[in-house]
Amino acid sequence: MADELTFEMRKGSQVTIAAYVMPDKTVPVRDLIRDWATSPHKPEKTAARHYTTSFTKRADGQKLLGEEFHGFNDGTELVEFKHRGTKTRLLGFMDGKVLVVHYIVFGKKEDEIDPGEVDRAVKRRKEYFDRKAGPPGTAGPHLKSAGKQGGRR
Repeated sequence: MADELTFEMRKGSQVTIAAYVMPDKTVPVRDLIRDWATSPHKPEKTAARHYTTSFTKRADGQKLLGEEFHGFNDGTELVEFKHRGTKTRLLGFMDGKVLVVHYIVFGKKEDEIDPGEVDRAVKRRKEYFDRKAGPPGTAGPHLKSAGKQGGRR
């Protein structure tokens, strides 16, 4: 039985942005952004609005003011969304034309990310590709298309 590994957040002309589905079927990035959107606290609402808009623009090859988006130059093949206003970062990686967002870093004031957080993000990336490849001895990838449309509540 094929595993669904991503939940589509936004599909655009340049890239599809998807959240990683964990082995236990939870989707932490999607769920956190939805929780932020319904939070009574302004910083969380601001972060949710920012990333919802960012995903829409990024999928079409654009970017937002106040946001940085870059790849790491350390061989990890990770990419980072960084929003200075909310002091949050989302880490992900590319799988063809799909940007898989899979890790959230909170409240960072400095420009460096804790090496332990990078290690966890690298492990999650490896887990994704291991699951995509399927069990040893099976043919072909086991990644379904995202299929579900993420969106605003």
